[in-house]
Amino acid sequence: PERILRQISKGVHPSARLRSDFFRTEVLDQMHKGHLLVLPLNAVRNLPQLWLSPAACIPQEDRRDRPIYDYTYSGLNAAVRPTAPHEAMQFGHALPRLLCRIATANPRLGRGFMSKTDLSDAYMRVWVRIKDVPKLAFNIPPAPGDPNVLIGFHLSCPMGYLESAPLFCSTTETIADFANNDAPRPSSTQRTRQHHTVAPRPCRNRGPHGSARGT
Repeated sequence: PERILRQISKGVHPSARLRSDFFRTEVLDQMHKGHLLVLPLNAVRNLPQLWLSPAACIPQEDRRDRPIYDYTYSGLNAAVRPTAPHEAMQFGHALPRLLCRIATANPRLGRGFMSKTDLSDAYMRVWVRIKDVPKLAFNIPPAPGDPNVLIGFHLSCPMGYLESAPLFCSTTETIADFANNDAPRPSSTQRTRQHHTVAPRPCRNRGPHGSARGT
């Protein structure tokens, strides 16, 4: 109870308070998409495993602000036991992987083409187990003159959670593996200029701990 009271009193980060209208609009949008659940504090105060974290907003030039959640303040990140395989994290290795894929492509299939896809609300494509949802709860900035305290519950991975990036990378790398393994291979007599894989095939390099890693 003391922890919950302290986290309620903390409220939200000043950046979210200043952008209260924007933040509440974002919450409503994510509710409509099925990524968030919002309930009044009085209905969830005694919910088992409830952790309340402050919400914040990160300003972005020429783009809308980015909502983020301070799971470090609440102590949740420090209490998490990481389970996602960090070798799936490929940040900073995109160019070597692309060059390797181009260099090992079958020249009989013609020129290679590259495309870049920006997945909107990327982390929110990975769902959270129901029993873990209360641990990722957050305070919502109050509307002016509204006495009700609202609590948001993430049904999928949020920004700011320690495991969001490793879980997301593990998910997308696994999808690429399944796609490549299941993709049909053209016969030796089939002549086509279309690439026959739908995601980069494994291109092994040595990880920071000496383990081979790839897609």
